[in-house]
Amino acid sequence: MDDSIFFESLDERRLAISSKYRIPIVPPNHGHGRPWGGIIDDTLGIFPEELRMNAEDELVKRKLFWFKYLYNIKKQLEKSDVVIVGIPTDIDVEYRHGARFGPRAIRDASFQFSPYTEYNCDLSSFRICDIGDVEVHPYVLDEDMWKEDDIYRIQYHQYLQDKEIPPKWTGNIQRIEWTLKWMLGYKIPQMNTILPNMSPTYGSKNPIPVIIGGGHGISFPCIKAVFDSLDDNERDNFFVIYFDAHPDLLKRRSGLEKTHASQATRVAEHLYNNLESHPDGRIIQIGVRDIEEEERETRKEYKIKWLKMGGLDKDYEADEICRYRDVNNSFNKIREWLRLSNDKGNIYLYISVDIDVLDAGLIPGTGTPDIGGLSGRELIDLLHQVVSEKEIKLYGLDVVETAPDRNIGNISGVTSVRVIWETIGTYLKTHNRSGGYVRK
Repeated sequence: MDDSIFFESLDERRLAISSKYRIPIVPPNHGHGRPWGGIIDDTLGIFPEELRMNAEDELVKRKLFWFKYLYNIKKQLEKSDVVIVGIPTDIDVEYRHGARFGPRAIRDASFQFSPYTEYNCDLSSFRICDIGDVEVHPYVLDEDMWKEDDIYRIQYHQYLQDKEIPPKWTGNIQRIEWTLKWMLGYKIPQMNTILPNMSPTYGSKNPIPVIIGGGHGISFPCIKAVFDSLDDNERDNFFVIYFDAHPDLLKRRSGLEKTHASQATRVAEHLYNNLESHPDGRIIQIGVRDIEEEERETRKEYKIKWLKMGGLDKDYEADEICRYRDVNNSFNKIREWLRLSNDKGNIYLYISVDIDVLDAGLIPGTGTPDIGGLSGRELIDLLHQVVSEKEIKLYGLDVVETAPDRNIGNISGVTSVRVIWETIGTYLKTHNRSGGYVRK
């Protein structure tokens, strides 16, 4: 492929060659079979063969190949209805590791599914693009952990010694946030790794980002990226729904602020600090049951809504979801909290599904399993009801804490695929999309 098509001038080409960094996206390991029910066609070829280079190749060629690589991703993003990206990290998890293998397990499980959902939505009629994984750092959660300039400089030169191009941003929180923002067409400041024509440009349609994890700590930078890309009207009507056994509302865990146990606190803080009107009640948590006292206080501070699995703590005004297994009644409460009955226009929604919301007897393959959770049927029914509301505009979905080495037969990976399929398929079908979702 002639690289001149990517550059408008020789000066632009020289700038590409002199760029110090690259966007941290790497090809996925699809495993065997055809992922995502075989509905992806030429998008499986977006990773050029030239990327599979050995260590003897020249660094300049590597840089040019990375520009071809990003160019191909950009073109696929611009014509896709749904974009899937994996985030294979769980260094923010305190108990059982293994969710870093979640993206691979989910892709491996997806090949057995047909492209049809329960509501008979044929997902093969939509453009679904899997752009690979965010290239996460194996050890560094947050770049605030590496404040010294010497450490950045040493790492940069070590990449060059290995004839590699350093990825932009050091900490995983920053890599995830800014990679998602780049995917969403957000104008990234001081980005010397991508030329202006390498950023995706969208008209009235944006692809729905589907993030497969990974520990639950990835949700904070993902939600932040989606929220920051919205205009003022969209932000005023933005909500987050969590399906999770744990509120994740601690201030810190093991001295760190950005972990799987505190990510919802960071989301609440960001929404509260960036919404001028009605910042309360923007977070709804469904299925919570393992709750620490500090999390109850954080919940009251940010007016977070709970649909608990059970309990008698009525003083906390927490509605129960499954004491009587009444999914319809639970959904009516969710409609009320989302203000769907107020005729205030569209509601812009991000959904985060921690697979441990399901009963541990069904899904042991997760980082922090807990008994007494939702059944698979209850989770799917609630997701169906939420995304089929005509006022809902789905702006993001993540499915996290899938730890395949903790169960038999990759049941957590299979379950995660079904959650993604039913959520996306129901949304696209009930909103009468003939291809793509209209952002505004």
